[in-house]
Amino acid sequence: MRQTLGKEHRKEYREQPYICGVVRKNYPGALRATHVFKVQDRGKLIAALVKLQYARDIWGSRLFLMVTRERDLPRIQRPVAPLLADTFRRIARNLVVLSADRAEELCDSLTVTRD
Repeated sequence: MRQTLGKEHRKEYREQPYICGVVRKNYPGALRATHVFKVQDRGKLIAALVKLQYARDIWGSRLFLMVTRERDLPRIQRPVAPLLADTFRRIARNLVVLSADRAEELCDSLTVTRD
């Protein structure tokens, strides 16, 4: 567990029957996660989307599907688009797909703004 600006961040968060990559809660001990991150490096894309949909259903979280490398972004966006239009349409408006590089840039800019 890590705290930043009063927010709690946890890696490998287990909410049976699923494991989320990282969750963010507004304060330590909060019952719901406000943000859920799933890293898609290898493995099944549909399984990752199921975990994210579950987090949205039980917590109402903002969802992030991350790829490890910028060059993998188009590879993941092609199959995600039709899934979000059909099977996973309930999470389409709440899901952000981004690369780890882009996430790091966003964190850096937030840190500069905070400072």
